[in-house]
Amino acid sequence: MLNWLAVKTRPDIRFAVTRLQHRLANPTLSDYKAMQHVVKYLRRRPDIGIILGRTGELRFYVHTDTSYTDWEDSKSTEGSVWYLAGSPVIWSTKKQTITANSTTVAEWCALDQPSRDAMWLNKIARSFMLPEQRPTEIYTDNINSQLLLSKKGGKSANRWLNLRYFFVKDAVAQGHVEIHR
Repeated sequence: MLNWLAVKTRPDIRFAVTRLQHRLANPTLSDYKAMQHVVKYLRRRPDIGIILGRTGELRFYVHTDTSYTDWEDSKSTEGSVWYLAGSPVIWSTKKQTITANSTTVAEWCALDQPSRDAMWLNKIARSFMLPEQRPTEIYTDNINSQLLLSKKGGKSANRWLNLRYFFVKDAVAQGHVEIHR
């Protein structure tokens, strides 16, 4: 039931539910208490959920965030929420496949997929002869991620990071996305 709520109507609990799902194979008493905490939160806040049309402007924007390094395997967890007209319409959380060596690297990796999705959404808009929305605003709480955009070059020793770094940087340079704090 919690997963259905997190996927369909309550993006505010998605991160907590995902964390609980990782523990399903070997749950502990603290996991049970964490699950009870989510249920209590839902009871206290039945007013939070998806309400379409909060603003009149029919524009997409996305918020991204990362929880840096999990204590179990040192992988970070990233999440994003896409909004349309002020209402959440798409959200996801996932464990990053890489082990980031800093918060900035983890946050930067979380900007990669939303940048790709923004370009894909604009292709879909063009195919339906709708006006493109350029740039798509992507919000992050990491100032260093924004500072990297103004940096020349940026070659890293890690090829996988270079691919993500230059993809996001090119998406910004071509006007597909803007990164905001």
